[in-house]
Amino acid sequence: MQYLKSFVFATLLFFTFSISLHAAVPISGEWLLAVDGPRGKSTPTLTILEKAPGEFSGALAGPKATIAIDAIEVVGNSFSFPFQMKTAFGTFELTYTGQIDQDTMNGSIATPRGDRPFTGQRQSGR
Repeated sequence: MQYLKSFVFATLLFFTFSISLHAAVPISGEWLLAVDGPRGKSTPTLTILEKAPGEFSGALAGPKATIAIDAIEVVGNSFSFPFQMKTAFGTFELTYTGQIDQDTMNGSIATPRGDRPFTGQRQSGR
């Protein structure tokens, strides 16, 4: 009987621990980013919306334009999304990848000229 109690307790503990490891960090909301670029720091706003359970989209807003983001991939506390940026020199694909820790995020932007670091602070949401 003692063996059965120990087995049940260990099993419940294992499943509780496993579920807590896979719980996603809330990503939805408005994030103020700080991006280090070749012309200094910029502060775009990233808005992330959950369209359906596990499906995310959003927008990236800067001083000159707002760019829609059709799909944001979220796995655990990590996220990524590509988008097309149109400039006078052509259209470029940039890819944001990062991690969320409660109300902060950090990551990098893959650009044609190399990666650029960014950080973010949640402004609203959850």
